[in-house]
Amino acid sequence: MTSKIRRLASQLETAWSPVLLAIAVGASAAFGACSANDSAPKGGAGTGASGGGGGVAGTGGGGGVVNVGGTGGGGGLLEDSPYKPGDVLTIVGPGADQNAGTKFGGNVDPGAAVAIEYPPSGIILPRNMNKLEIHWIPAPGQTLFEITYQSATLKLIEYVGCPESLNGGCSHTPDPAFWTELGLAAAGGPAVEWTIRGVNGATPGAVGESEQRTFWITREPITGGLYYWNTGGAIIRFDFGYPVQEGEDFLVPFTAGAAMCIGCHALSRDGAKISFGRDFPGLSPYSVFSVQTRQQLNTPTGTPLTGNGYAFYSFSPEGSQMLLASGNRIDQQDLSTGVIVQGVVPNASQPDWSPSGAKVVYANPSGPAFGLGAGVSSAAIGTADYVGGTWSNHKLIVPFTGANNYYPSFAPIEDWVIFNRSALNNNSMSNGAPPDPDAGVAQQDGELWYVNANGGQAVHLVAATGGKWTSWPKWAPGIYTYDGNRRAMFFTFSAGRAFGLRLYEEQRVQLWMSAFDPDRAATGQDASTPAYWFPYQKKGGNHIAQWVTSVLRKPCNADTDCTGNEVCKAGSCYPEVR
Repeated sequence: MTSKIRRLASQLETAWSPVLLAIAVGASAAFGACSANDSAPKGGAGTGASGGGGGVAGTGGGGGVVNVGGTGGGGGLLEDSPYKPGDVLTIVGPGADQNAGTKFGGNVDPGAAVAIEYPPSGIILPRNMNKLEIHWIPAPGQTLFEITYQSATLKLIEYVGCPESLNGGCSHTPDPAFWTELGLAAAGGPAVEWTIRGVNGATPGAVGESEQRTFWITREPITGGLYYWNTGGAIIRFDFGYPVQEGEDFLVPFTAGAAMCIGCHALSRDGAKISFGRDFPGLSPYSVFSVQTRQQLNTPTGTPLTGNGYAFYSFSPEGSQMLLASGNRIDQQDLSTGVIVQGVVPNASQPDWSPSGAKVVYANPSGPAFGLGAGVSSAAIGTADYVGGTWSNHKLIVPFTGANNYYPSFAPIEDWVIFNRSALNNNSMSNGAPPDPDAGVAQQDGELWYVNANGGQAVHLVAATGGKWTSWPKWAPGIYTYDGNRRAMFFTFSAGRAFGLRLYEEQRVQLWMSAFDPDRAATGQDASTPAYWFPYQKKGGNHIAQWVTSVLRKPCNADTDCTGNEVCKAGSCYPEVR
């Protein structure tokens, strides 16, 4: 047990280490080791494979573990869980003291309820999602709060003040070590039930209680990483095998050979290659780069005005072939020879090559290309089979019946396709940003829908859509389990919705994450969960989160082999954690 405790304490900030170590050594419940912010990344050099949790970046304002109760020792839902039913872990966070737990003995006052603003109830979190903000609005006079998380084995209680005052309420980001412990207790099990209670910390009396909310934690950690486009003109990536606080700049215009910006992009599923357009939001010259070396692999030709550019891309699973959308057709390029065959899928755009390589799904527009090929209008969703190096058996799986259908994407279980739908038949390009009457769209209405890959009745993903517009749904790799043996797949999308108390409606387009239950989909139900803000993204407008199974990095022997703020760790270049 002592070795586990020391591994955890070694990753805490200096101020936390002696407190946690002194208290935990005398406690009966053992702490699990954390994985983030170590001196070496997890998952091996250049693999990008996820670890099982994260380390501590600090909560800002001191505090530590002040009590660990219960009998501890085994019996958890995971084989490596140190917890069993009845265990209690208490944490004193910023703005609270060691007497905080004695101040909540007053009567409950229904008129002093704490209002939880974020996250929504019913979300599913990957086991190693070690960062999540909590927002709430206190009742008048409340300055001290008790946040209780009840899993099947562990009750985790955290006492805080108002760590960050935020637009009339409070925000708190629990420490990554907190999520590690809760993950050990709750991963793969029943929903965690959580509530917030509030009192006046100086003169405690009546207690205000919030509603109860829930979330699940998957048994498995999420793996790989994602690359998204930022409106600053760069492509940002986040690596779940090396979880820093924010994504890292991967490609910027200068390093990518662009004069102004780089935009629409796609990656091979193994994370080895990336393609992107340059300097124009439409049919434009494109580049294919090696992700490890960030060196160009092709020699692009054409400009938006010559008609030889492309707007959308998709790689074959092994990365040897690439589909390119040019206006109202899809071409195919052999990346070893550079040869492009035009019109392999006619009257089509926005391709997504399936994980097995057997199919492509695409938007089938019945209207003219918009924005020099960057968007589709009046579109259906179609598929084609890839057999013997040719595409055949073209069929529509979602017909056009007055609503525009666009941005289709195959799930890891490729029985399912997610896509956007505009009931107002807005063009896909202008429907992916805040309302802009000058662009011809005064009301965004992109909803999330899914359909069986063989066709059938399309179903609205109501919970994930949340009554707001969405754009660019993309799947994370892998299949995960929660709540016993229930299955889930994760997907992200862009949206301009409010983020709790931090962002108001249409303030900024950000990345949001939801889960999809394929067994619910098989019965025709809404298979989605409510969405939450992707917690590792940078500020600014963020779009098109393309997921990969591995984040590949430049090999190195010394820091001088790396560029920018990267240093050599375990044989690969990683951003330096300061």
